[in-house]
Amino acid sequence: MTRPRIIFSDFDGSIAYTEVDQIPRRLLPHAVEVLAWIREQGNYLVLWTCRTGTRLAVALRFLHEQGIVFDAINENWPGAFPTSRKAFADFYIDDHSFPIDWLKIKAHIAAMPAPEDFTPALNQDALPPLIKHRLAVHANRLKRKPGKAPRWMYPLTVEVYYRKILLAFIAKLQAEVETKILPKVKGMLAEVGALKQDAWSADLDTLMGDFQDSFDSIFPQPKMLEALESVTYKTNTFNAAQWYKICNAAIGIQLYGKEPLLTGRMEAFLHDNVTLINDVEAQVYKDVRLTVSQGVRNGDRYNTIANDILADTDLTRGVFGKVKTRARLIARDQVNKLNGDIAQYRQQGVGVDEYWWRGVGDERERDSHVEMNDSLCKWSDGNVYSLDGGQTWIARPAEMRGLIPGQDYNCRCWAEPNMESLLMEEAA
Repeated sequence: MTRPRIIFSDFDGSIAYTEVDQIPRRLLPHAVEVLAWIREQGNYLVLWTCRTGTRLAVALRFLHEQGIVFDAINENWPGAFPTSRKAFADFYIDDHSFPIDWLKIKAHIAAMPAPEDFTPALNQDALPPLIKHRLAVHANRLKRKPGKAPRWMYPLTVEVYYRKILLAFIAKLQAEVETKILPKVKGMLAEVGALKQDAWSADLDTLMGDFQDSFDSIFPQPKMLEALESVTYKTNTFNAAQWYKICNAAIGIQLYGKEPLLTGRMEAFLHDNVTLINDVEAQVYKDVRLTVSQGVRNGDRYNTIANDILADTDLTRGVFGKVKTRARLIARDQVNKLNGDIAQYRQQGVGVDEYWWRGVGDERERDSHVEMNDSLCKWSDGNVYSLDGGQTWIARPAEMRGLIPGQDYNCRCWAEPNMESLLMEEAA
């Protein structure tokens, strides 16, 4: 069967006009009708863009609102060179190559000859001896017994990076409290001493309202999303390096798989962590207000109220001491969850369904996780595990059913891919 004509189209400057903030605001003339016509003619239409994360989501939402549909995003047609990392197209639409005129593009595509089928596989018997030797070496790698996989390292550097982002944000909130709220507390205490009970309460309402209004300027939403996108990028890059290191050590080659849904997992991370950061803001607002209100009402000294808000020592945790501890936990937990989620996606993407549950093995590891350590598990069924290398599968302990390494709160476990089962399938 003749393959479809493959058309790749850029987004920024080709389909939509965008400003410096990369927000699409209007379409180029005739873009909608020509893109729809391209698909109506049976062509395979691919969105080819450098956008990732939130910026990609913004573009996709804009395209959806305009009724523009693509067959794929940054992916080869399934029948086009499946092992190649280069994207193939019969025609590329990009404003960096030529001025965009969609009516001229339509006329050009209409005049293109029918696409030719891809060249069939080479006859290996006709290849030069050196090339045949190299292909044989590569094939033998798939038949050998897999080597010992190195440990899938935890992305500590990414955790530290995210932790610094959160702590810098909290430091700005603390500075706001120190410079704009605490100086007013002395006046409130004086009002209580003068029996002006209602006045200090109104003052506190005003102060806390101004404090809440400052959140957007302290950590603007675009800057927050940019920071979180950087965390996802660093985690994914670190994860990929670990995956390729393990592949090389175990079987001598790197395994690549298509990852069309990876963006969706990163989007989920962005959404979850925006919510967590907003929860931190809400917690600071609530606890600062409650501490000041109770302190003034009880007639506490100014130093006592300030200490209840600012203290961060081993003996005393004030409002900000507690929220900094929570920020450290968020960074560790969320990076570990994302790393585990990407590991599952990446392993399943190349056909690895079994993995060895590996634990840290220190005194902080939970008993339920110790019980899972060195057991064989399945990505496709999170309710069973094997203690005899896959000969028999039994139900997991109740509290571990459905969990993957890194998913439980503050879990530091990792999944070692079982390459042996994959190589058995390849050899077959």
